[in-house]
Formats: sequence, structure tokens, C-alpha cells
Amino acid sequence: SFRSIVKKSAEAIIVTDHEGIVRFVNPMAEKTFNRKMSQLLGNPFGFVLSTDKPTQIDIIRPDRKKGVGEMRVVNTSWEGQDAYLISIRDVTRRNKMEEMLKRRRKALEKMVKELKRANRKVIEQQSVVVKEERLNALLQLAGATAHELNQPLMAMLGNIELLKLKTNPSQN
Repeated sequence: SFRSIVKKSAEAIIVTDHEGIVRFVNPMAEKTFNRKMSQLLGNPFGFVLSTDKPTQIDIIRPDRKKGVGEMRVVNTSWEGQDAYLISIRDVTRRNKMEEMLKRRRKALEKMVKELKRANRKVIEQQSVVVKEERLNALLQLAGATAHELNQPLMAMLGNIELLKLKTNPSQN
């Protein structure tokens, strides 16, 4: 039946009237708030009830430690009257994991920035090395070419001098 399902639920289930007076609680609600059913029934619930979106509230976990509960509220009817059905799920562990993931994400983003900066430096250094190697290669080629051409050039220059002498016999 519905009541046995609600009693076995891992979520705290509370029903209040529209004034916020508690009309029903399941065993998990007793554990969540660390109070007996008799202390909860007939008393104000004590939290603002909003059907718009889930709300996080402080709870006392079954291990008696403070935790965080995600409270969802929907309109319903209870014993012929308008009421609120409230379910509260313990999200303490989830919140801690989300916080840890946020910290790790920030650390990873910082690491990525540092790696990008280091990568730019490596690329700049590689560019300088490549330019230096190109220059060395060009100088080596130029040196080899000049050396190889040195002998023929000297011969050509000598031939030019001889031609000048033959064309200008008056200089002799």
C-alpha cells in the first residue's frame, strides 16, 4: 500500500496543511530531523515552503551529524484538505563531491593555462632554433658555393685582365 511505500522510503516525507502545520511524517523524517513523530506532528514545519524549485536546508543526518537536504514541495490534498507534500533527500555527500569537482576543475584549468604558456615558450624557442639552423645552412651553402666558385672566378678575372690588355695596346 501507499503508506508502506512511504514508510520504507529513503527520503523524508512530510505532509503539512497550508498553514505549515505537520500532519504526517514517515520514519526517515524522524531520523532526518532527529525528532520523534510526536514532536513533529501538530507543530509548525519551520521551513518556507516553495513549490517553484528544490530548496536546500540544514538537516540532522541519521548518524546525528549536520547535513544538507534537498527539499521538494508539491501541492496535494490530505484527508480532504489542501496540503503540501514535502520530500527531503540527503544531498550532503553529493554536495561534497560537487565541491571537490569544482576545486579539481579550477586546478585543471590553472594547469591548462600554465601548459599553454609553457607550450608558447617552447614554440618560440623552437622558432628561434629553426631560424638559426636555416641561417647556418644558408651560410654553409654560401660558403661552399663561394669556395667552389673561387677558382673559376679567379680564372675569369685573370682572363678579363688579359682581354683588357689586348684591347688597349697603348697601355703596354
